[in-house]
Amino acid sequence: MKLLLSFFLFANFLILPLFAETIVNIEKVAAALERDTPVKIDQRIYARILSGLQAQDFLTMTRNVSRKIVFYLDASGLEKMVGISDREKLILIGYPADYIERKLQEGFQYKMVIFKDDTVTKIATWDNIEKLMTEIYSGQLALYQDVKNLEMVEKVQRNLPLLKEIYKDVESAKIKAAQAYQKIQEMGGELWEVRSFLHENLKLNENFSGDGYTRLDNGEKGIAEYISPNIEIKKLKQSVIIDLNLTAKASESY
Repeated sequence: MKLLLSFFLFANFLILPLFAETIVNIEKVAAALERDTPVKIDQRIYARILSGLQAQDFLTMTRNVSRKIVFYLDASGLEKMVGISDREKLILIGYPADYIERKLQEGFQYKMVIFKDDTVTKIATWDNIEKLMTEIYSGQLALYQDVKNLEMVEKVQRNLPLLKEIYKDVESAKIKAAQAYQKIQEMGGELWEVRSFLHENLKLNENFSGDGYTRLDNGEKGIAEYISPNIEIKKLKQSVIIDLNLTAKASESY
């Protein structure tokens, strides 16, 4: 599956320049995802894959209301999702295959919100993670200042140089992001406290690389990813939500 996915992404990259027309309507983007024909999408259009067990889980960018930062993809990422299965879409944004299957077995549903945003966005790098954390937990976006969160912001700031140094080998493809994650776990101490906090609270899983791109399970680059504060979907100026059709594999046990 991963080999076919890589080939399809490369083929899409070669074909896209032939298309002059750019889709600017989010409803038409949603329709394009159902087809196999490559498209060009307006750069102001973004998307996020949502998961949940009930309708109220899809009212915000994440069902976890305590989570302050979420990830989303841009137009170039959406273009790469045209013609691939919904399961491959999740793999492309960095979901481990076993995690997807486990969640499906638990009854989770997946949807995608497609929206238009003219504001400046932050690419998902280590520096931008730290900046947005500071804004949310202790800066102008902070609704309240929790002492533990303020302390964690300081710990992230202290350990940011070492985190970036370790993940340089991921960016240069010397090691996989999951191997960097394991290395930090083995090092322990405050560095591991920071990395585990980012995993548990901001969902920077073991495949997160901090260079602005998702990573597949095999270590290959996926698509560009961005970060923003979690908000209610109804507050987006233009948005549409589509269902992703995924079912658990009954023959496997997780």
